[in-house]
Amino acid sequence: GLVPRGSHMTGRMLTLDGNPAANWLNNARTKWSASRADVVLSYQQNNGGWPKNLDYNSVGNGGGGNESGTIANGATITEMVFLAEVYKSGGNTKYRDAVRKAANFLVNSQYSTGALPQFYPLKGGYSDHATFNDNGMAYALTVLDFAANKRAPFDTDVFSDNDRTRFKTAVTKGTDYILKAQWKQNGVLTVWCAQHGALDYQPKKARAYELESLSGSESVGVLAFLMTQPQTAEIEQAVRAGVAWFNSPRTYLEGYTYDSSLAATNPIVPRAGSKMWYRFYDLNTNRGFFSDRDGSKFYDITQMSLERRTGYSWGGNYGTSIINFAQKVGYL
Repeated sequence: GLVPRGSHMTGRMLTLDGNPAANWLNNARTKWSASRADVVLSYQQNNGGWPKNLDYNSVGNGGGGNESGTIANGATITEMVFLAEVYKSGGNTKYRDAVRKAANFLVNSQYSTGALPQFYPLKGGYSDHATFNDNGMAYALTVLDFAANKRAPFDTDVFSDNDRTRFKTAVTKGTDYILKAQWKQNGVLTVWCAQHGALDYQPKKARAYELESLSGSESVGVLAFLMTQPQTAEIEQAVRAGVAWFNSPRTYLEGYTYDSSLAATNPIVPRAGSKMWYRFYDLNTNRGFFSDRDGSKFYDITQMSLERRTGYSWGGNYGTSIINFAQKVGYL
């Protein structure tokens, strides 16, 4: 349970080497070949954000769009990191200016509580919630933190001291939100939902089959972000609790793996030495569950519709990366 006072972690900066959020960011630097930079640039909205799920095989509308930008599926934050890398290696100021616009988009989208929505400007509905889904908020804060601290690829003149001060404030507010949103079971801190109310911090549902729940997937990214920060007593307590949740036999299936190629029958299959975490857990019992397009809830995946069983990832080895990293830095 409680962290002993004066713990050896307090105030420490952990290594970023092996941190899942830092790994994602470093991969984003070369997500596309540099020759595609102008194509990527051509899809930036006037507000500085990007739409999601673009392949960048053909030129967009010259960036004149006024649609909402998004952090869903890594959008905007991946492009921001990629173009910062292109600017770092080539010095062309049009890429620098695009990165600045993207950073402003992220800061402008942030609620007073520190939450980041899925889309901005806001579109209404569940996308207005604080969005940990697909690691949106956790990785966006990681990007702003790298930018604030002049870590590559932001170790250039891409941002001013004033910019970096703004980013530090945004990261501090985002961290505060995360700490307040961490779910408690009988007073014990656990992990997070895929989305929380931006103002009330409470777990929220999204699509009909995405019920209020603890997330075995998204909580990894949240913990990874927290582990990029100075390990204050409060952050340390949150991290220890989250890591303990993932490392508990109450949350993983020992000796199983999730094989999506077998979803038509049963994707949860035995595999020696493997651990599987569920995508969704009951908020108060940690029981893994599945849900369908009508919002119905199942504890046996073979009882739900074939369409949802084959069209969504309901489990995975999610916790492995954060447990490995926690061991590396002395949290386990």
